[in-house]
Amino acid sequence: MNDEQKDFIKQSFLFVFTSGIVLGMLWAAYVSRSMGDLLFVLALALLVGAYTWFKQEKFFLWLVLFAVGGLFLGSMRLTHVDQPLDPLIREYADSQVTIEGTVVRDPEERLGRIEYVLGDVGLGVDKRAVSGNILVRGDRVPKFAYGDVVVWEGKLQLPESFLTDSGRIFDYPGYLKKDGIVATISFAHGAYVGEGKQNFVKSLLYKVKHIYIENIDSVVPVPESMLAAGLLLGERGSFGEDLTNDFRRAGLIHIVVLSGYNIAIISEYALVLFRKKFRKKLSLILAGLFIVLFALLVGGGATVVRASIMGLLVLLARGGSRRYNITRALVFAGLLMILHNPLILIYDVSFHLSVLATVALIYVAPLVERYVTKLPETFGVREAGIATIATQIFVLPYLIYRMGEVSLIAPVVNILVLPIIPLTMLFAFFVGLAGVFSTTLSYLLSFVLTPFLSYTILMTEFFAGLPFASITLPPISLVVMGGMYAVLVWGVWKLKQKPQSVVGPDSAEAFEVVEYQIIKAGRAD
Repeated sequence: MNDEQKDFIKQSFLFVFTSGIVLGMLWAAYVSRSMGDLLFVLALALLVGAYTWFKQEKFFLWLVLFAVGGLFLGSMRLTHVDQPLDPLIREYADSQVTIEGTVVRDPEERLGRIEYVLGDVGLGVDKRAVSGNILVRGDRVPKFAYGDVVVWEGKLQLPESFLTDSGRIFDYPGYLKKDGIVATISFAHGAYVGEGKQNFVKSLLYKVKHIYIENIDSVVPVPESMLAAGLLLGERGSFGEDLTNDFRRAGLIHIVVLSGYNIAIISEYALVLFRKKFRKKLSLILAGLFIVLFALLVGGGATVVRASIMGLLVLLARGGSRRYNITRALVFAGLLMILHNPLILIYDVSFHLSVLATVALIYVAPLVERYVTKLPETFGVREAGIATIATQIFVLPYLIYRMGEVSLIAPVVNILVLPIIPLTMLFAFFVGLAGVFSTTLSYLLSFVLTPFLSYTILMTEFFAGLPFASITLPPISLVVMGGMYAVLVWGVWKLKQKPQSVVGPDSAEAFEVVEYQIIKAGRAD
C-alpha cells in the first residue's frame, strides 16, 4: 500500500466519522432524543456492517463502524449540551428580579448600551443558583469589567423569535443558546459587588485590547477609529446602525467582524515577524501561540475559531514538513468545533457561512480564476476579485434562505478595498502600539492610517448608497436551497472536468489557501 492509498484511507475515515457525528447531532436536534430510537438506527447500521463482513468487504465494514460510532457520539453530545431550560428561569420570566452574577466575557457596547454576559448567576434575594448565562443590557454608566461580580435589577425575559424585514423568522433563542445564554434583562440597573473568578490570560488580553482601542480612539477621528478597531480587533459595537447597514449592503461586513481573511493577514504578519528573529520551528511555535492568544483576545467567535484552528494546522504541517491538505483541515477544524459546542451546528449562521466560504475558496476559486485573467495582479486585485466572486457564488443560496438580502456590488467593492486592508491593519497595529510609548508618535502614525480608513468608509458609503447596491429576495424553502446547492456542486464538478487552458497545473493547489496567505509566505523556505 503506497502513501497515496494510506492518505485516502485516513481521509475516508475522517470524513465518514465526521459525517456520522453531524448526522447524529441533527437526529438529536430535529428527529428524536429517545435512546430507543437511536439504538434502532444504530442496529440498522450494524446490520449493514454485518452484511459487508459476510461479503468480505472489511474496508466498508470499518467505514460503517466509524459512521455508527460518530452517529452515537454526535447524538449523545448534543443531548448532553442542549439541556432543558432551568425551571427557575421559566418561573421568574416576565417578572422584575434581582440577580447576582459574574461578568464572564468582555462587555460589548451596542447602540448606546453595554451588553454583559453573566455566569454563576444567583436569582432572587436568596441567590438561588440557575444554570445558563444571562444577557444583561445596562447603561453606559456605571461600567463594569470582565470578572466583576454585579447585582442587577430588571425584568427577566425569555428570548423570542421574530420576523425580520426580509420576511424570515430569526431564531433569537437559538442565536443566544449557542453562547449558553438562556434569558435576557434589558434596561437593567447594576451595582458593583466585588471581584469574581477570572481567567488570568483572558483578563490580561482584554486589558491589552482596551488599551489598544483607547490609543487608537485618542488620535484617529470617528468613524475611522471605529473601523480601525473593527479591522484589528473585531470591535464594532460603537458602529452606528447606518454604517453597519452600509457595510452589509456593500458586501464588506466580513472585514469588521474578524473573518478568516483578517486572521490570515494577522497570521502572516506574525509568522514573517518571528521568522526574522528565530529559527523555523521556534518561529512556528510562536506564531501558533500568537494565533491562540489573538483568538482569545477577540472573544473566539465561530469564524475566528475555525480560521485559527486551520491556521494552526498549517503551522503544524509545515513544522513536520508535510503537505497541507486544506479540505482535511477544514473537516478537522469543524469536527473539533462541533464537538466542543454542538449548538453551533444547529444555530450559528456565522459558522455555516464560514464553512461555505472556505469550501468556495478551495473548490470554486480555481475555476473562477480561469475567467478573470484580465484583472490585474497588482496590489492583489485579482486575488481579491477571485475570492469575492467565488464566495459570493457559493454562499448565495444560504444567504437567500437565511437573510434574503444579497449585495450586487460586493465583487466591485471588495476589489477596490481588500488590497489595502493588510496595510491598514498593519498601521492600525502600530498606531495602537505607539500610543503605549508616545502619544506624539501615535499621532504622527495616524496621519498614515487615517487616509486608508477614510477611503474604505468612502467606498462603502458610496456604493451602499446606490439604488441597486443590494436586493431583498422572497423567502425560499430548505428544499429549494438544497436544490440550488445540488446544481452548484454539479456545475463545479463539470467545470473541473474541462481542460485547464488558462490555469496551470499547480494553480489549483496554489490557490487552495487564498484565505490563508500564511502558506504563501512559507513556500519561500
